[in-house]
Amino acid sequence: MTVGQLSFYDQVKLGLLSTPYFEDNATTHFLSSLTAGAIATTMTQPLDVLKTRAMNATPGQFNSMWALVTYTAKLGPAGFFKGYFPAFVRLAPQTILTFVFLEQLRLNFGFIKEESPQTK
Repeated sequence: MTVGQLSFYDQVKLGLLSTPYFEDNATTHFLSSLTAGAIATTMTQPLDVLKTRAMNATPGQFNSMWALVTYTAKLGPAGFFKGYFPAFVRLAPQTILTFVFLEQLRLNFGFIKEESPQTK
């Protein structure tokens, strides 16, 4: 999940900053982190569903992991994303707060950009 959050946050932020509509401010940080949270939830939800289904199964209900996967697949693609919205609602605030605070710390206490010789 962390890989999805970190990498996609940076990619979405760079994509937004490459447009003339966004600057390096709280709005961009919020949208980037919200998108990163959605992508991280989408990446992890199928495995989370399988884990939860395995934990709640009665002994002997599934004789292998493959039996669990095929059982879930028979429910259709949405079977792997059962409970997506509650998972997103749980993950998104944490992701948003983490990255907004990170960016504020970086902007206020982070690296000091040195002036290039051309601007002096």
